[in-house]
Formats: sequence, structure tokens, C-alpha cells
Amino acid sequence: MKSLPSFLLGGDDIPSPQIIHKYNLASYAYVAIPKERQQKDQFKPDYLGFLNRHYAIKKDVMEILEAWTSQGIDVLLFKGFYLSEFMYPAPGMRFHEDVDIAIHPKDEQKAFDIALNLGWQSMKDLHRDQKYADIIHEAFTIQNTNGGTYIEAHRHLFHSRNLLIGNRKQHKITRQIWEKAETHQWEGINIKLPSPVDAALILALQRFWGDTFQIRPHDPIDLRFLIKKKGVTKKDLMERASELHCHRSVKAFLECCNPWAYYVQLSKPTISQLAKWSLQILPERGSVLFEKNLRKLMNAPSALMDVAFVLPAVIKTALLQRRSADIRKLVATLTPDPDQKNSIGHHYSQRRLVRGVKWSLRFLGLSSPGPCLLRSLSLYRLLRKQGKPAVFVCGLHKVESDVMGHAWVEIDGKVLPELKEGNNRKCFNISIEYPASSSNR
Repeated sequence: MKSLPSFLLGGDDIPSPQIIHKYNLASYAYVAIPKERQQKDQFKPDYLGFLNRHYAIKKDVMEILEAWTSQGIDVLLFKGFYLSEFMYPAPGMRFHEDVDIAIHPKDEQKAFDIALNLGWQSMKDLHRDQKYADIIHEAFTIQNTNGGTYIEAHRHLFHSRNLLIGNRKQHKITRQIWEKAETHQWEGINIKLPSPVDAALILALQRFWGDTFQIRPHDPIDLRFLIKKKGVTKKDLMERASELHCHRSVKAFLECCNPWAYYVQLSKPTISQLAKWSLQILPERGSVLFEKNLRKLMNAPSALMDVAFVLPAVIKTALLQRRSADIRKLVATLTPDPDQKNSIGHHYSQRRLVRGVKWSLRFLGLSSPGPCLLRSLSLYRLLRKQGKPAVFVCGLHKVESDVMGHAWVEIDGKVLPELKEGNNRKCFNISIEYPASSSNR
């Protein structure tokens, strides 16, 4: 791990392949490592895979943005996909999961309807929390029909967890970033991009206003390319932060991620650091730690109901798994008879089933390491008992001499959207698919 900070800051040290894959840095490593270093070639397959994935996501994003902008909807790209497409020296170099797009609140309904008409699937509905619409940062989440691209449409650029207290500062900064956003023609589509300094500001505030002070490995790389390509300086960033009255938060962020000073702290913050930073940003953001725990507390009753509902199935699956090393035979055993279908309530959505299973695994102490197999087996049985054509899938991925396995559940040939693993079939070679016949789906 000692070589990882140096690698992220542009140094010559190269971490082990295991560390690079753990933090989704293989694509970056292939481009960043000099040609003469023999470690470079081992990451080429990863880079090609990420490159194909990036272009597939880009195609989907272009389709929806063209539809939105043609109807007069302004869009602002920011965070991972924006950085990958516009700031990194090579496409596909930066791994990203979903695509973050800001739209004005007045355009939410129009954008949502257009997406559904184009065949996109709603993951988080526009009207699910309408009474909190002025507080929650996210308007809606959609997934394309082939399951590989997720778009989060934001009304505000920064996370809001507190449903009891307004978030005027986040709203104000969002408006001011919109005002300074630069118009850009991208593949024939007119879009908005944050100014380079605001892109750096967004990164800092995301970590200290939304992710409770935990730096991610891509953060110093993102800042480095904003510095290198757009000439962003520390002075520029601090002046913009002072202008927007969030300089305490940005200063705290730079204490653990400062490429100008060649320093990054990736370890989990200590209790004293959490206390210090929480007090430091209190006048600007309020208590981030308090909000996170409050949200958990507010969600606890429904989460406990989900756990209570799925726990018997999880326990039974865990006991059967211990008795059988043959996964195919185990899945067959867990498949209910036809006359058992619809034997559990349909009021439990896939989202609540996934949440219940994940929390049940934590409650039973079975969430580490590698909980994907038991999670997938449990979800498969629960969904089958609801009468849904769930399919259990296992895949393998070779990393040097090591073979990594992963399990998930699909319906109609698509990974459960709630798992947010839409590209599993592109990343893993399928070893088990049960039931195998498409007629059984």
C-alpha cells in the first residue's frame, strides 16, 4: 500500500496488480505506466475492456442528451464520466460507474418522461419523495434497456441526507456553478460543463459534504489532470471557495488530498480527524456525521422489516450452502417447485429484497469476505418464490495467475438493476447459468 499514494500522484512506484485491480485502477495503470516498464502489458486487457465499456456508455449518454437538449433542456455533466471524457488524456482511462447529470428542477418531469419514452427504465422514481423534492439532491435515476448504463439526474450537485433541515448552501452553490458553466459542443450536442475550478470544487465538496471525509483513489488523479490540462491552481480553488463561502470545507479536503503538495491520505480518518473536520465545516455545511446517522435511524424501521422478511430464506440458504460444494446442485435445491410460486408477497420490491439480504448478511456476520455467492443464492430463491423468472449466474475473471469468481442474479437476461452491476457479462466469463434454458426465464 505504501506505493499506492506515489502512483496516484504521478510517481514512479507501481503497486501490486492486486491493489491496482482492487481500486479499479487497471485502465489508468495501462495508460500511465511507461512503455519500457514490463508491468504495463498485463493491464492491456483491462484497458480494452474499460474502453469498450466507456464507448458503450457514451453512446447511451449521447442518445439521451440529444433527446433532452433538442427539447430545450439544459444539462450539466460533472463527476466521473465528465472527467473521463473531457479531462483524462485517453478515453476509458478512468473507471466510473453511473453518469452524473445536473438538470434544472423545472425540467425534471419533462426529462423523466422523455427518458421513459425512449425505453429507459426508472430506478428511482421522480415522484418517490415528492414532499422532500426541495431537499433531496437527486431527481431520478434511470437505466438503459440493455442494463449497462445508469444515469443519475441531479437537481442539486451535492448530497443531502437531512430531511428535516433545509440545504440552502448546497442550492446556492449549485446555482452559482450553473452560472459559470461553460457551453460546449460535444459530438454535435450543446451541453454545459463546469468551469475547471468548479470541477475541482465539486470534487472537494463531494468528499467532505457527502462522503464523510473519505478520500477515494481517483481523487488525486482527477485533480492532477485538472491541474495539467486546465491549469487549475490551489490559489484559484481557494479563491473560488471563499467566493462561495465554503473555504473551510475545501481547506479540510486539502489536508488529506493535495496534489500541489504531493500528498494524499487514503486511510480511514481517525476519530480525532472526524471530530476536527466535522467542527471545521460546521458553519458551512452543518453536521455531516449527524445527518448520516439520522438518515440511518429514520430508515431503520423499514430496513428491519426487510431483514425480518428475508432472514429465514438467508439462513436456510446459508445452511444448505455449507452442506453442498456443488453449486449447480445447490441452486437446483433452492429452486421452488412450480406450485410454490407466488408463495411470498409481491409487495416486497426487488430493491427491498436486495437491501434486506445485504443487511441480513451483515447481521449474521456473513458479509465478508466475498458475500456475492450467498447474496445471489438468497435473492434467486426469494425472487423465484415470487414467481419471477430469476436466473442465477456465476462468472470467472483471470487476473495474472489468480482466477476471481463472482455471482449475481438476472431477470430477462439483465442483471438486477438494484445490484448496479450491469456490465458483469462483459467483465466475467460465464461458468454457471441456472436455469440455462431461456424458456425457463
